Amino acid sequence: MQSSRTLSILFAMFSLTFPTAARAARRDVDGARGKNVRVHVETDAFGWTHVNPDGDGDNTNTFGLGFGRSTGIDAGLGRPGWSIGIGGLLARSRLNLGVKVAFVVDTIKDDDAGPEDVDTRTTVVTGNLVPYLHWIFRPNKRVRPYVGGEFGVGGTTNFSAEEGADDAVTTNTVYPIVGATGGMHIFLVNSCSLNTGLAFNYWAPHARVEDDNYAKTADIINLGLQLGLSVWF
Repeated sequence: MQSSRTLSILFAMFSLTFPTAARAARRDVDGARGKNVRVHVETDAFGWTHVNPDGDGDNTNTFGLGFGRSTGIDAGLGRPGWSIGIGGLLARSRLNLGVKVAFVVDTIKDDDAGPEDVDTRTTVVTGNLVPYLHWIFRPNKRVRPYVGGEFGVGGTTNFSAEEGADDAVTTNTVYPIVGATGGMHIFLVNSCSLNTGLAFNYWAPHARVEDDNYAKTADIINLGLQLGLSVWF
């Protein structure tokens, strides 16, 4: 009888302890409850880019795979492969408002370029600033689905000079960026989440050389599988 009573007590303790421990573990990874600031990095891991040039020229389609990779518009616009951003939660943690930025500088030296075998040096400065809005469907949960949109601007300045020349030829390109996105924040540990989702973006680059007027050069769309990492404070 005493043995049976002891076993019953142990079973009751087991039943009470393990569900409580499981609930505590879930609370430990609860989607950074009470943390309303998000700092993040992201990149396109897979993407398709379609370029439709204005005027003469064939359409092009580019597919790519890889972390931090260049996308199909990099050759023309120098778009960075990584971006960093910061955002904040509003509306009881359902609305995430933020902004992401990217910036790169490249210098290219081309020996014996052109028909006269003249060395040239080109410096390309590229950046973009993109505010975004995400609506989160399961705030303060371990997995947070979201949908959102973004609208920003990007630009590229290209300085190119031949060896011995006093002045460089400057080409400027600006482009609006409009997009829609949807995905999930998946919390690996509390205050740190893996971000994954699909993003559809449109660019309309306008370029000018020196003091010429800006003219539209192409319509560009990009569909990308985005991966990123966020830290919540």
